[in-house]
Amino acid sequence: MAGLLVHAAVGVIFGLIVYFIFKRKDYSIAVFTGNLLPDFIGVGYACLITMSLNPYVVLTSAAWISIDKDYVVQSFWIFLEATFIMLYLFFHVYVKKRKPHHELEGNLALLLFGFITHMMMDMIILEHGIWY
Repeated sequence: MAGLLVHAAVGVIFGLIVYFIFKRKDYSIAVFTGNLLPDFIGVGYACLITMSLNPYVVLTSAAWISIDKDYVVQSFWIFLEATFIMLYLFFHVYVKKRKPHHELEGNLALLLFGFITHMMMDMIILEHGIWY
C-alpha cells in the first residue's frame, strides 16, 4: 500500500505541473493514469488468478508474490498496459471526436511519461523487482 500512495502522490504532483504548463485537464489525467497503471494491472492480474477481490487474499497469494519475479507475468501485464493505452486513445480520439494529431500525441506522450516515471521510481527507489 505504501508504494501505491507514493505513486499516487507523484502522479498528482506531476499532474499539477503538467496542468500549470499546458492548462489541460486531460493531459494531467493522462500523467496520473500512466503513473498508476502498472500497479493496477498487477493487482488486476493477481485478482484474476486468485478469483478474489479481498485485499488480504490477493496480497498474500502466490500470484502477487510471483509478479516481480516472473518474466512471463511481466510481459503479460505490459501487453495489457499497451491494450489499455490503445483503448484510452481510441476513446479520446473517436468517441470524444477530437482532432487526432495534437490530442493523440500529447495524451500518448504524457501517458507514457507517467508510465516511465512509475518504472523509474520502482527501479531506483521503491522496489527492485526484476531489475536487479
